[in-house]
Amino acid sequence: MKRSSRWNSAAVPPSSFSSPLSQHRLCPLPASHTTRLTSLTPLVDCHLLHFTLAPVSGAIAARATTRYLARARAHYRTPSSTTRLVRPTTMATATVRAPVKPPLIKKGSYEGQLPSCWGHRGASAAFPENTLASFEAAIRDGAEGIESGKSRLGDSGSERWLSAPGPALISPNTLGFVATDVHITEDSEIVMFHDPHLDRTTNGTGRIQTQKYYGVLDKLVTNKSPQQKIPTFRETIELLMRPDNRSVFLNIDVKVDNDPERLFKLMHEIIAQYPDYETVLGPRLVLGLWHPKYVEPAVRLLPYMKRAHIGLSPGLARKYFWEACSSFSMNFSCLVGGDGEAFRRECKAAGKDLYVWTVNERREMIEATKWGVKAILTDRTAEFLKLREQIEDDWPSVSRETSWKFAYTSFWYSSLANFFISRYELYVLTATAGEFKLVR
Repeated sequence: MKRSSRWNSAAVPPSSFSSPLSQHRLCPLPASHTTRLTSLTPLVDCHLLHFTLAPVSGAIAARATTRYLARARAHYRTPSSTTRLVRPTTMATATVRAPVKPPLIKKGSYEGQLPSCWGHRGASAAFPENTLASFEAAIRDGAEGIESGKSRLGDSGSERWLSAPGPALISPNTLGFVATDVHITEDSEIVMFHDPHLDRTTNGTGRIQTQKYYGVLDKLVTNKSPQQKIPTFRETIELLMRPDNRSVFLNIDVKVDNDPERLFKLMHEIIAQYPDYETVLGPRLVLGLWHPKYVEPAVRLLPYMKRAHIGLSPGLARKYFWEACSSFSMNFSCLVGGDGEAFRRECKAAGKDLYVWTVNERREMIEATKWGVKAILTDRTAEFLKLREQIEDDWPSVSRETSWKFAYTSFWYSSLANFFISRYELYVLTATAGEFKLVR
């Protein structure tokens, strides 16, 4: 088919491209000009070609779509004050709109440090929460290519996982992160347990604080399989102090029904048993505080440990914990809206680390990565680590899975929902541990 359009002598020489279905070719044009597609002659018989034009870093991306693979020759012209475009005999025109999206990022070009992966109550999606098996699984998930030190025994068709000495759980050069909770028993043993009662996760009943560990709690097992015993703080520290786990961090969620003086003294007694604990162990322990009454005892009794506020309200975090804490572990939903976005900016400007919990959905993991948080607490450590590999390989593709519309995809991300949640948080914490007071 003969081209019917004609150009004057001052016209820019025609440029052409061959574009099969669903492929792209960039035609460079100055972004400062209004660009018009001035000539289009399909080389297929009477099949319409639709072009989608979008400015991309000073270029036009033209995509040809047709029922058949087609080749097209596009002629473009950039009008200026010195040259005049001669309208061709056959012409299809389309005005390019101003850019509405940020420039595309080159493949694999994620900027900054990816969020660390913290196992929430260990790897609690696969193992019973707050057990040594769960902690070890979280560490193992973070150790790429490292074999776990576990053995599996069959018992009447069932399988039970047992900790066993053997290969390293984590490379000495790899960071691992575990988040857990603590309570004190009647005989002053610190146990790793989330609830104040035993009923939900074990075959026991009643409050932890009113029962002894030795002879009572140490006989209990988890309801979830593979069944595990309730671990102690002492056993967890031993896990961290294994030679191959010296890069593992432990985030300790201090529940507000604990007496701060008693708890922190018992913790110090266990930690201080290790040589050079202030430099070898202490910096790897993060003390998570919900209530401001725990700040002063933590500074006095555990000065070598980092302090983080755990909460659901940026407002409470600013007012009561900003000066005392170097990091903030916040519920994901409270950081989505306007106040949460402002809090994220404030943390970045002040150099304070920001962690988010509990992030188990892929889209939330991607959004938190866009925020640039220090760490993501998740029950699904293996899934998040796999996502991190995808981000490192092709961040532009992964980042397009969420957009500015994300904030409107759930009621729990709204300012209204987070207002009532923060009020409820303050009510519960005040009723349990007393009035919030500023710590000087």
